Amino acid sequence: MLVVDVGGGSTELVDVDRSGSARAVGLALGSARLTRALLTGDPPLRSDLEGVRAVAARILRDAPNIKPVEIVGVGGTVSNLLKLVPGEAGEPILSRRGIAIALTLILEQPAAESAARFGVRPERARLLPAGGVITDEILRRYGADSMRVSEEGIREGAVLAVAAAGPAWRDRLRRLARGSDN
Repeated sequence: MLVVDVGGGSTELVDVDRSGSARAVGLALGSARLTRALLTGDPPLRSDLEGVRAVAARILRDAPNIKPVEIVGVGGTVSNLLKLVPGEAGEPILSRRGIAIALTLILEQPAAESAARFGVRPERARLLPAGGVITDEILRRYGADSMRVSEEGIREGAVLAVAAAGPAWRDRLRRLARGSDN
């Protein structure tokens, strides 16, 4: 399983293999970082998103070279994208097609209007175009059409791990990843 959290300054990837071993990688690939560097308009131009896509694809070359059976997106970027295109059959699933639809909707109006229309915080709405492109590039990088979405983030998972296993949580990570600490 690959757990992905696209943040403002970075993207965190946690690879959990079948044995429960986990490996975390942080990449300097964030929606706020790329919005500040590459997107000046509100809404940004579709052609400007291609610059975001090129940077994301380049940075994702350093992502773990794995073949995940499942990808789970966590945190604000993916949960807010899902507000624009609810999952299939009510499931919290974000597909590449859904991301394309969300980007089209976002690019139709300024961030403040998108925020009001879709119930997204205004500052988050401004970052969603870059966040959507980064998320799409992650799916493309791993040959996946979709990911399951959780509003919880990696940070919440770390808090739960510490709560369940105490200060030695790192020593128990393999068991925690399998869902038990007995």
